[in-house]
Amino acid sequence: MVMVSLVLHAEEVAFTSLPEPVQRIINENLDGGVVHRLERARGDDLGGYQALIHRDAGDEYLVLSAEGQVVRRSPKSLLAETHSLHP
Repeated sequence: MVMVSLVLHAEEVAFTSLPEPVQRIINENLDGGVVHRLERARGDDLGGYQALIHRDAGDEYLVLSAEGQVVRRSPKSLLAETHSLHP
């Protein structure tokens, strides 16, 4: 069995601990929604932070670099859990 993980470490963080550019971009992308969860990711290629934004029309995950650039948007989390692969 081979174990694969796209994220070596992810931790929930407070909005106020985010770099100012990340805070600004999240606020600009709320579109009437609210931030439900923020995570800092390390050891992945997705970006520095993931924000779960809850809206009436559906949830959206934003993955942002530490500089505040939106790397990806997705209806599902891009911070993967550890998965087992059977060769």
